[in-house]
Amino acid sequence: MISVFQLIEIVAIVLYSFLLIVCLISFWKSFQRNEFALISRIFHLFIFLFVLCRILWYTLRVAEGETPWTFILNNFGFLFDMTGLSVILFFWIEQYYQTYVASTEFFPTMKMTFVAINLAMYGIEIILVSLFFTVNHSRKEGSTVYLLNTLYQADTNH
Repeated sequence: MISVFQLIEIVAIVLYSFLLIVCLISFWKSFQRNEFALISRIFHLFIFLFVLCRILWYTLRVAEGETPWTFILNNFGFLFDMTGLSVILFFWIEQYYQTYVASTEFFPTMKMTFVAINLAMYGIEIILVSLFFTVNHSRKEGSTVYLLNTLYQADTNH
């Protein structure tokens, strides 16, 4: 007999699988369109990676429970999601910029800011995951590194 939580995780796997198919179709169609093609491809690539991590995360949770791999998949899924959202944010910044200065280059003045913010997010997450495995990977909840990682992700989402 499966529990309610396992049933919810199975439903999530199915729904994320449909979303993965939609991302693949949208990514493929972005090669046929020229308008905002680069932005669309970057966005769909990172959302695809997020959904793939999420499917693997739920599948491992159903099959094996909480493991270090579920921790890694959850954290990198978060990074891929945040990168996809930052593409949208910087696209809006670019659109605002283009209303005052004519330019067709992707992120003309904000390119380095976009790269720096994403590199910082990935760097912090890699450090936290490394600390999690080197300092105290024997216990998860309640550890200082796990708490720092949770606070970092909550702070970045708001």
